[in-house]
Amino acid sequence: MKGKSIVMLAVALGCGLVAMIGVQQVLSGDKKEAAKKTMPVLIALEEISPGIEIEDSMVTFKEMPMDMMPTDAVTSADQYVNRGLRTRAFPGTPIVQAMLGEEGVFSASNEIPSGMRVAAISVTAKTAVAGFVNPHDRVDIQVTYKRRLKGVTTERTKTVLEYIEVFAVDKQRDMIDNESESIYKNISVLVTPEQVNLLRLAESKGDLNFSLRHKDDDTQEQVADIDDEYFDAKVRALFGEDDIAPEDADYVNPELTGDQQDIRNSINEEIDEEPVTEPIPTWTIVIYHDGEKTVEDVPLSDPNAIDNIDVEPTEPQGTEPEPAAT
Repeated sequence: MKGKSIVMLAVALGCGLVAMIGVQQVLSGDKKEAAKKTMPVLIALEEISPGIEIEDSMVTFKEMPMDMMPTDAVTSADQYVNRGLRTRAFPGTPIVQAMLGEEGVFSASNEIPSGMRVAAISVTAKTAVAGFVNPHDRVDIQVTYKRRLKGVTTERTKTVLEYIEVFAVDKQRDMIDNESESIYKNISVLVTPEQVNLLRLAESKGDLNFSLRHKDDDTQEQVADIDDEYFDAKVRALFGEDDIAPEDADYVNPELTGDQQDIRNSINEEIDEEPVTEPIPTWTIVIYHDGEKTVEDVPLSDPNAIDNIDVEPTEPQGTEPEPAAT
């Protein structure tokens, strides 16, 4: 009995081992089969800008293992025919369905929300925050202009609009290359019709500047206007001249270093200028005396007085009237 039991146990172990090896081979075969299974995925052959129709020369299909391909990859030609991209695609990039625009829609105007407008503003490296502004960023817009009041011309800086979305930079609607040496020329912003008019009026007054802000910081600061007088008062308060500063100055006056003293001296240096005065209105009088004609400009103490004077035309004294033509 003992010998039979040993034999039966050996047979059972052998059968179990064979079954285990068979199962492992089947599972391994399934994995290899799955790994070998591929599908065609649409790949960009060149850089494709948003808003233009995808042409066959721009893309190709490449076989890709199913376990490596994007879940929403474009896998057939009918999925991209008569469509453009919402975002830029670079060579070798798989194109997914989320990148595709609506069928037959290629213009950026279709992305403007109802009731909104897109206004373009000319910029330089200085006014465009050194090229760090990208589409979909949020910016504030300021204008610096000259203002003449009571014969005195001053400069003023005013915040025109806050937390405005950038619609495009030049013609680009997605992230641009900030490492590029060239600076863009225009920034287009998404605004209401009323804000369009405000921007155009601000442009006619002076130079527009952008200040970049965090996309989630939608606080409306309503910053007060800054003019020459306010600027001088704040600077003098900062550098220790409290007697000239406004009562609400909230700057702490530090102990002046040598560099600060030089800055303060340059700012407070007074330049003698002739006061700007309005021209005095005059009245031109023609005087005839002994056959001689004299013209004099007489200043008017009351500019409105000339409107109340009745002057009748008279013949010049000391001259004979010219004979009538025959």
